[in-house]
Amino acid sequence: MTTMTKKVAGGTTAAGLALAGLIGPAIADDRKATSGGSSSDGYTIAFWDTTLRERNIGDTVYLASGVDKAHGRVIGYSALHGVFDEEDETFTIDAAVTLRRGILLLRFVGTEESGDVLRGTVEGGTGRFEDATGKAWVKDANDRTARVRVHIDG
Repeated sequence: MTTMTKKVAGGTTAAGLALAGLIGPAIADDRKATSGGSSSDGYTIAFWDTTLRERNIGDTVYLASGVDKAHGRVIGYSALHGVFDEEDETFTIDAAVTLRRGILLLRFVGTEESGDVLRGTVEGGTGRFEDATGKAWVKDANDRTARVRVHIDG
């Protein structure tokens, strides 16, 4: 289970994909800076997300903001809103990642048994990501940093 899953599901603090407040502009082109790869089937954006601020609201809601880096350079900022459903013991995490030419929206739904890698979907966004679809993966490196990979369908 990822740290973020534990935080949302357990109502504690910290998190893998630090993603809830004002989001600033990125200072590098998202596609070039990440060098995650591309093809006619789409392209992949890969980066490290580090939690800057976080807060629990009660036992079921988690908010966080973070900075996103690739190759040591800031490529964007992120915000996260996570909710744990106590009735069916599932969580939903909505994330917004601001990159140079748009905001990318991601959604993760799972349970405490979701494993070490949290899998999600690309839900569109703004700018170049307005009609984006694809998949996303998050894996914690430690309590405050996570490796994020997002594949945008071509």
